[in-house]
Parts: sequence; C-alpha cells; structure tokens
Amino acid sequence: MKLKSTLAVVSLLLISTPMISNAMTLNCGPNICYQYDETQAAAALFGQPTLIGDAMRFLPPNFRTESNNILGLPLTTTASANFIFNQVWAITPGAEIGSVQVSETGDYNISGDTGGNPDTVGVSLWTMVANNASTEVVNNIVNFSATGNSAGTQIWTLQGNSINPAIAFAASAHNVAIGVQNTLTATTDELGGDAWIQKKFTVIVGTDVPPPVPLPPALPLMLSGLGLLGAGIRRRRRN
Repeated sequence: MKLKSTLAVVSLLLISTPMISNAMTLNCGPNICYQYDETQAAAALFGQPTLIGDAMRFLPPNFRTESNNILGLPLTTTASANFIFNQVWAITPGAEIGSVQVSETGDYNISGDTGGNPDTVGVSLWTMVANNASTEVVNNIVNFSATGNSAGTQIWTLQGNSINPAIAFAASAHNVAIGVQNTLTATTDELGGDAWIQKKFTVIVGTDVPPPVPLPPALPLMLSGLGLLGAGIRRRRRN
C-alpha cells in the first residue's frame, strides 16, 4: 500500500520533532549521510543504529510484547515505536535519494490456544519518507500476522516496498527524512493462552542517484566541427 500526501500531519512530526533536540548524531557512508536524535524515545526499543556501508542496521534489545492470559478474558498487548532520521542526504552534489527500503525479522510463539477465538500475534511496519525541501510525503505499510498454536518458536519477516524519492517527489530529493514505525500485537482469548512476538533485526537500505555527468562546454563545438569537416571531405571525394 503506497500513499502520497502533501498535507499529512505525519510530515510535521517527521520533519519538525527531531529539530528541537540537541542530541543529534551524524553517520556517513560512502554515498549517504544519516542524521538522527540518539535520545529519542524509540531508541529504548529499537536500540541505536549502526551504519554498514550505506545501510542503517538495528539490533533491538527488547522490542517485544506478550499476552499471558491468567484471567480467562480476552487480552491484547501492544508495543509501538517510531524511529526518525530527521535528515538523510546524498553526499554527491546534486544527487538525489533514489531508493529507501526497510526489512525486518524476529520471532514469535503462540501456545495454549484451546478454543474460542484464535490467539494471534502481529507486527506492522510503516515506512515514512518526507522531502525536507518541500511538504511531500510518501508512506508505505506492510503487515505480518500468525494465528493459532505455533508448535514452538517461529520466525517472521517483513520487507517494505521500495520507495523512490527521486521519482515520487516533484522537488529535488537530495535531502529527506525517514521514519520507521513498528507496532507489535499479541492477543489471547482464553485461560492459559500465551502469545508473544519480538523484533530482532531491522535494516534500512538507502541508495543515491548520481547526477548526470555534464559534457565539457567545448565538446559540442568540437563535435560540430568534426561533422562539418567530414561533410567537406565527402564533397571533395565526390568532385
């Protein structure tokens, strides 16, 4: 699902919220730089990112939710956080951010589901890219869910759809903001049910699109001159 809006409230949160912090961290790879607030609340669940090449990677320390049903009543628990990179830009002058994609993995377990409504776990991944040169915003949401007894711990994976700011935005996408939001959910319906889900890894891969290499100013004149010279030679041969 891909949504584009120039008046989204999320754009205000995405762009303006980090700007009030005095704890900005800057990491630059071969082609892309990332700036973010290392003290933002989401760091407690996401952990601090590590730059490897041009990709930002998280190893969350405790991004987990569990529904342990001891009352026999429907019980839902959630854990949610939104990590924001307030500025992400291409190092090459004039280049634009050409692709942003987020991939995640983790594990889950559902046990003690004996009837009634099925016990479930789920995770949503919401990627938000905003253009710092305009009010343009692109959002992408993907989801995972599992239902019923899982027969032990299982692995889940999510991959967001690739967002191409250079194409999506009318203004230059040289400098963008990126937000990654996760919501984990676990629901049990009956006494003795237990369901948990956790996130263990996130990677944000960004690429830049180098600007076209301009021709040297003298090259068009030289090519034109060579063309005229060739035409003159052909005329002399005919004569």
